Amino acid sequence: VKFDVIWRYFGWSNQTLAALVLWSAAFHLVRNGKFHWIATIPAVFLTGVVVTFICYAPIGLRMPYQLSVILGVGSAVVALILFIFYSLRKRQA
Repeated sequence: VKFDVIWRYFGWSNQTLAALVLWSAAFHLVRNGKFHWIATIPAVFLTGVVVTFICYAPIGLRMPYQLSVILGVGSAVVALILFIFYSLRKRQA
């Protein structure tokens, strides 16, 4: 077993877990009517980073770099838009 491959998977899974925890914290803050941007902005950034990495990395999908960045940024923007729609609906309810 190559240690560098295990380390890359660990790094990716650690960042993915961080993004999920930040999204969870942002949803929790919205539900309680608190200032959620403190968790939302880092969650959006990490979502883009994680998706870009898994699309581009040799241990991932091995897509071209430009396409990986487009997919990473696109997924971060889509996640943010969905979150904003959720938070607006929660505010109106």
